[in-house]
Amino acid sequence: MLVYDITSPATLEQLAYFDDLITTTTEELPNQVRKVKVIAGNKCDLASQRAISSADGLAWARAQGMGFMETSAKLKVNIEETFALIVRRVVEARNAAQNQQHSNGMPEKYQEAMRKGVDEEKATYEGGRCKCCIIC
Repeated sequence: MLVYDITSPATLEQLAYFDDLITTTTEELPNQVRKVKVIAGNKCDLASQRAISSADGLAWARAQGMGFMETSAKLKVNIEETFALIVRRVVEARNAAQNQQHSNGMPEKYQEAMRKGVDEEKATYEGGRCKCCIIC
């Protein structure tokens, strides 16, 4: 999660540095799961001091392929919802990576069986059961 202050344009500009830092430190990880990033525009309780519009924050997040929420840590506005968004996106990314991983290297007829929800006892390939594909 990347956070900026809606009353300070400099904080939004600095997000690019932190995004690059995250990308640089995680790009060589062996995990195939898509990295999940969410931007939080904090201090929405200070609407009278707003210097960054919601639309600008959203546009920045979308341009980077990230989720977006406006929050107020002080008033506890959208805090739980922001973490719920992160969790949903992490689950979606893991499921997508798992589905991709399970379909790679598996004979096409078994991939099709998994898509159709074939009985677990019939879902075998190369002599072994692929229980995890049944769960996917």
